[in-house]
Amino acid sequence: MFKFTLLVLSLLFTSALCAQPYGFVEAQNFARDGKVRHALNAYVHGAGSGKWGWSGFSSTSGTYALAYAGPTYAPAKWCELSLSLGVETDPNPLRGAVGLYLAKGSDRLLYTYENGGTGPWEKLIAVHGVSDRFGFGIFSQSFRGTGPYAEVKLGKEKKILLYGAYLMRGEGDQVLGAVRMKF
Repeated sequence: MFKFTLLVLSLLFTSALCAQPYGFVEAQNFARDGKVRHALNAYVHGAGSGKWGWSGFSSTSGTYALAYAGPTYAPAKWCELSLSLGVETDPNPLRGAVGLYLAKGSDRLLYTYENGGTGPWEKLIAVHGVSDRFGFGIFSQSFRGTGPYAEVKLGKEKKILLYGAYLMRGEGDQVLGAVRMKF
């Protein structure tokens, strides 16, 4: 936990040095068969020059943690690509990630692929915003499952996001509940 806290603070400090950084800290809870697994995630994104920028992500869950950062490229206002390199808690600690973010109007799609010492991992979230506060879609994550997703934005500036998903998988379904604080 200390390493994760140090990483979050370093990401926040780095973001303060750049123009108009933004990001989030979130707590995720995955419930299955009466057991709950927690994950704590942090993301920061900063502008660079022209269509270039940078991003960093870190996550911890139980005894596992990862952190990576790298450049982003936005060829259009509705599209951004990322390429990151970092470390994870594994005897082979090198971990890489590529990401794709698409957003048009109230619709958005996020796809992330990671690979490293612990093997490949993928996440896909596709959301249709039915208003400026509510959205519905699909959530899919390696080792968790795929299923319907819903979110609600709270607060005057909509900086608090509550979301959940019912994830179906062959070994048993599970429920995801999360809260995200944007900065």
